[in-house]
Amino acid sequence: MWLLAIGLIVAAVCLIRIDRRETALMHLRLKKMRGHDLYHELSIKLRQAAKHCIESIEVNQEQVRVKYFYPEIGEIRFDFARRGFKRLSIEQAQALTLLIETEHPMLKEHTKYRFHRYTVIRPNGTKTYKYFYTIRNDYKTALCRAPYYSGSSAETLILKRNY
Repeated sequence: MWLLAIGLIVAAVCLIRIDRRETALMHLRLKKMRGHDLYHELSIKLRQAAKHCIESIEVNQEQVRVKYFYPEIGEIRFDFARRGFKRLSIEQAQALTLLIETEHPMLKEHTKYRFHRYTVIRPNGTKTYKYFYTIRNDYKTALCRAPYYSGSSAETLILKRNY
């Protein structure tokens, strides 16, 4: 009985140490990604996209794609290879996803956006991940109907929503 209790305590301490190490590594990755030229160029494009109603944001190792639905349906595609950047590692893509979330706090609101992570297995057997933020249907409906009910322009509502 005592051995079980001691074993559980040791396991808990080990898990806490592992979690702290992972958290420190993630903070280091975020700091490196924030100082990277790729992030500076991407943040300009994301600020432009924030002027529209964002329907989804997809982050993977090759690109970031932002789809928006109002005032017109469109898409911004930030391809890393075309802009002279290397393909991101899985950890860098995850850090970039977290930075996008911190820059756009509306993505954290679970009543407005949903986060998914998909695993893609390529024909050569390697795994890659895609990270998605997708707008929820009820929030999208509310944004589409808001200009009619409030009497103000939709662009004013979008700017209030984002900033």
